[in-house]
Amino acid sequence: MTKHRSLGVKLIAAYLCVEAAVLITAIAIALMRPELQPGASDYISHLEPYIQAFDFRNSGIVLALGLLFALFDIVVGLGISLLKRWARTIIVLNSSWILGRLAVGLAIVIATDRKALSSLKLSPYPAIYLTASALMLCYLLDPDVRNEFGVHE
Repeated sequence: MTKHRSLGVKLIAAYLCVEAAVLITAIAIALMRPELQPGASDYISHLEPYIQAFDFRNSGIVLALGLLFALFDIVVGLGISLLKRWARTIIVLNSSWILGRLAVGLAIVIATDRKALSSLKLSPYPAIYLTASALMLCYLLDPDVRNEFGVHE
């Protein structure tokens, strides 16, 4: 007996698998064209906030971490597609952590120097990542979706 997967679950799984494919493509380009390694490392760092937070200077480390994050995204994407509770828990915790860090960071900037907000130059990747995280979190916390994963109140 197969479980019914809602469209939202399928979209989350697809998002994670596409993110992994983009990371793997950037890694492959960097390995095939060594002169493009710094650019690929920057791109990977922008896609994964955890890598960007540490600001690694060695592109080899960034490529290795990018591969680990791609594999992690594939595993969690398959887990969410198969309606596994652990995959839902990982996504809920990760999204909560990302959004919590954003809220604390914004509160600190607003409290200390509001003018600094207007001078920030932001890449579009964090905005996309934050929006996706917020949508996934809201969706996975819905009671009907929780029941889909076998999480009962």
